[in-house]
Amino acid sequence: MRRIERFFSQLDKYRQIPSSSIEYSENMKRLAGDFFALVGPVIGRLAAEAIYYRTVKRYEVQSVTLDKIGSLAAFFLGEYDDESMTLGTGDWEDIRETLEDVADEIDIDTLCALMGELVSRHKL
Repeated sequence: MRRIERFFSQLDKYRQIPSSSIEYSENMKRLAGDFFALVGPVIGRLAAEAIYYRTVKRYEVQSVTLDKIGSLAAFFLGEYDDESMTLGTGDWEDIRETLEDVADEIDIDTLCALMGELVSRHKL
């Protein structure tokens, strides 16, 4: 199983838990750690934390938040699918700004690939 598939499987489990429960809160902490571990090696841990928390703050509906977090992870791992995933204008701006912020810190090939993906989607 690919890492992104495992991550999506976890997201599906979290969707089943009411957002008002203690279990949901604990799982969201776990999800944050999983997101940082998945995306951190690509853009850096601090950048992964920042984009994660900005996204959680932007979307207050549980299912939408989980969709956006999954789509962000997929984008940074080069697994984004335009047909089955959705990111809004604010998400794309956040990705662009994040990449600009970490441009001097991440692998140049990775940066070029991610920026190329933004260009191909007319988001840059």
